Order: sequence, then structure tokens, then C-alpha cells
Amino acid sequence: MKAFEVFINGHRLCLAGVGDDGVLHAIVNWVGGPDREDISLSIGGLDSVTDEHLRWKAPTIGVGTEVLVRVVETTSVDPPNERVRSSMPTTLDQYRECLRDFSERMTEDERQELLKELVADLERK
Repeated sequence: MKAFEVFINGHRLCLAGVGDDGVLHAIVNWVGGPDREDISLSIGGLDSVTDEHLRWKAPTIGVGTEVLVRVVETTSVDPPNERVRSSMPTTLDQYRECLRDFSERMTEDERQELLKELVADLERK
């Protein structure tokens, strides 16, 4: 599998990978504004097989920090510090939520009429 071997100031931080099906990232961010400035490192990805977002712990970084990301081929990686199941709602879940929200503003007769129309549409398909 492809993996990212990440070094901070010459010291190996981690070997991150998600397998052969997913997304992997190593991002250095700078955010600035009138009253804020933030520099950060993010190492993570998405394991498409398990549908989990993975994150590896990254230290605080600042001006002068050297970040090296080496792309490697390997059979094993360091375990992530965090695994979070993807909570992306399905299209059907989104439609249900929308209908629930909208139906609260309808009368009982309007809800019944809408239900009949939806069932009729589904039966035609």
C-alpha cells in the first residue's frame, strides 16, 4: 500500500496509511487574520473499506518547523490515534429528514395527500 512517512525536524513522527482503498492526506495549514494566526499539521484519511476517518497525532508546529512527507510503499503502517465512523447521511436519510421537517408545517390532510402522491410515484417506477 502507499503510505506517508512523516518527519518533523528530522525525527520520524509516523507512518500513516489507509490500505488500498481510501484517501490519505498530510496537510500543513496556515490561517491568519487581524487577531489570529495558526499554523497546524494534519495527518489523516478515509478508509473506504471500513468507512472510517483516521487521524494520526501531530505536534504543534510553528515558524521554522521542517515537515517532510515521504511517499513509500509498505505492507503495514502505524495505527491511527483516532478512528471515527463516517456519519455521512444517505440520500434517503436526507429526504426523510426534509419530509419530517416540512410535514410539521402541514395539516393532517395535507400529510395524507402527500403520502398518497409519494406512494403513487413509487409504484409507477
